[in-house]
Amino acid sequence: RLFELPEPSGLSSTYFVKLTLEDASGKPLSSNFYWLSTQPDTLGKPRPGSSWYYTPTKQFADFTALNSLPQVDVKLSAASARHGRNEVTRVTIENPSKSLAFFIRLKVDRGQGGPEVLPVLWQDNYISLLPGERREVSATYAARLLRGAPPRVEIEGWNVRHQALDTAR
Repeated sequence: RLFELPEPSGLSSTYFVKLTLEDASGKPLSSNFYWLSTQPDTLGKPRPGSSWYYTPTKQFADFTALNSLPQVDVKLSAASARHGRNEVTRVTIENPSKSLAFFIRLKVDRGQGGPEVLPVLWQDNYISLLPGERREVSATYAARLLRGAPPRVEIEGWNVRHQALDTAR
């Protein structure tokens, strides 16, 4: 154990923690984002005769404040390039608002109205952006999955408006 987070006080029932690990020069090595509750899950005792893998929950964490996050419009840009048998789509997402852009899902589609390209290896996905934060992530997938159509990026999130964008090549 490296450290413990202090017990919060004076926070809403739902709060957020971002942990970033950097090397000696300040280059980010890892970043993790958590949503937590001041009301933790409370576990009960298993009933006699219940399955060994089941623990009942007496009280669940309170994440209802997530429902009141304001809508956010993020800035989106994307470009794709062929690398041998693979296609790599690089996506830049920026949160210009003063609110959190929470739980953003990215996907690559086979052209406008086409199905999602699968399988795909995202560098990161389901990301959250703090106000003013910008992230660049890439998706790598077999170029043959596009079947000649241009790649199209879609994003949506908990409080992020849906956007779709044809990628530049």
